[in-house]
Parts: sequence; C-alpha cells; structure tokens
Amino acid sequence: GTVQVCSLDEMAETTMTFLHVKPPRGKRVAVLGMGGGISVYAADACGREGLELPALSSQTRAELNQFMPEAGACTRNPVDCGAVFVDVSLLVKEMDLVAADPSVDMLILQPHLNLARNLGPEQVDRMIGYMRDFALHNLYGKPTVIVFHTFLNEPWENELIIKLRKELPRQGVAVYSSLAGAARALLKLYHYQQIKG
Repeated sequence: GTVQVCSLDEMAETTMTFLHVKPPRGKRVAVLGMGGGISVYAADACGREGLELPALSSQTRAELNQFMPEAGACTRNPVDCGAVFVDVSLLVKEMDLVAADPSVDMLILQPHLNLARNLGPEQVDRMIGYMRDFALHNLYGKPTVIVFHTFLNEPWENELIIKLRKELPRQGVAVYSSLAGAARALLKLYHYQQIKG
C-alpha cells in the first residue's frame, strides 16, 4: 500500500490529492483549457503519466458546438475554447457537458486568468468561485482539479496564482503547479484505490 514519490514537491502534491480529491472510477481524463500548443502538451503529459484522454461522445461535442465559436475552438479532448474564460455562463455549460459525458472519469481545468481579467477582477472571482464549487460539489461526482498557467507572465497574474495555490487547497480543492504533476498525482490516487480494492 505504499505510494512511491520521487521528490518533496511530488510528495506534497500527492498528499494534497489524497486529502482533497475523490478517487476516480477510472483513469480517463478530460482537460479543459485554451490554446493549441497547450492542448498538445496536455495530451502528451497525461499520456506520459499513464492517464487516458478519451474522445468525447458525438452528443457531447454537438452540444458544445452549439455555443462554442467555429474558429479558434476545439471540442475534442482536450477541449480548447478561450471564450469560456470571458463568459462564465459558457464555462458552466462546458464543464457540465464534459463532466456528464460517460467516457470521462475526471477533469483537469486549465483556466486562463488573463482573458477573464480583461472584463475586470470580478470576472476572475466569478470564474474561480464556480470552478471551486464545481470541484467540491459537482452533480456527477467527477474528481476535478485545477492547474493554473500563464501566457503573459504578468506580475498580477503570478501573484494571484500564488495566492490561489494556497487558498484553494485550504478550501478542499487540489491545485497543481503543472499539468504533468496533476496527472501523476491523479494516477497515483487511482492506483492506490485499486490496491485497496
């Protein structure tokens, strides 16, 4: 039953995962974020760590396509759409549809704080609040974790990310410094539950 880790950082993230993340039913993950390069990296990182990125069902994709823009968005997995970080109502729809998909066991969220902030700090607060509540109480029982990243490396964004990495785990939400770290910790949780039976 021992869980092996290779660094103090990995130990901290694994401990956080075991404390705050509900064990997934399987190792199929959906990644929600933005950016073609980020999506490719997300798929590679999850695959290297042993998680599976299943194709979303045709019904889920059709419903996502009803409100996602035709240009600059992708309804495959990883799901890539910047518009949802500007309009929280779209983020709500996206997360709900993806979590409801029977091929998905867990979600990794990669929010884009800079896009949200273009509409003001209150938009960032709404987005973070919704993701927190979803991670804690989503109707589908799907484990949901967060990985913050920044494209622009702006001081306000870095300061906010540092703050959220402290505050959200205290509220019961797992937050990781990298997508690979999140995938690694989630797989350890999955394997541990298999050992326990």
